[in-house]
Amino acid sequence: MAVGDQLIRLGTALILRDTAGGAAQWAVKNTLTLAGRLSPVIDLGAEPRPSVYDIFRQCQWASAPASKAVSDWFLFEWHNETGPANPDGQVPSVDTAYAAASAGLAKADNGLALGPVFAETAAAGPFSSSVRVTILRRHISIMVINQAGVSFVNTDDLTFARITPVYAQIQ
Repeated sequence: MAVGDQLIRLGTALILRDTAGGAAQWAVKNTLTLAGRLSPVIDLGAEPRPSVYDIFRQCQWASAPASKAVSDWFLFEWHNETGPANPDGQVPSVDTAYAAASAGLAKADNGLALGPVFAETAAAGPFSSSVRVTILRRHISIMVINQAGVSFVNTDDLTFARITPVYAQIQ
């Protein structure tokens, strides 16, 4: 290895899921079609911390939606490190359900789009996708909006998000 090489190391993942034991319990199972679910606020820890995170998203539907059905995912950062207060989109800090056509779903408009997770085929799944993002704030929340025409499966831990810090080290 040459001097000045950059090495990448993955840190300990924070998992948002239906059962206790993750970074936060997120009751995302059984989210209806055209409805959304916001996670409780997640504390990424005090500085210094990495600024790049890998966010793995997985969803599974109760039955097979049409091929290319989608769930849309969004990230919200909290801009007051001691509150937290003043988040993107003024989202609440607790696990929150949003019904179809509710004003709460519009909060996603002011979040960072993490992109969709598609049903690649007409099957229940699971389907997954990863994205790397820069996060500069200590506190975050994630929202998923189910646009598939079928509810998420009513089973713990089949729809979840895993947030993994990515450490870059110069050698």
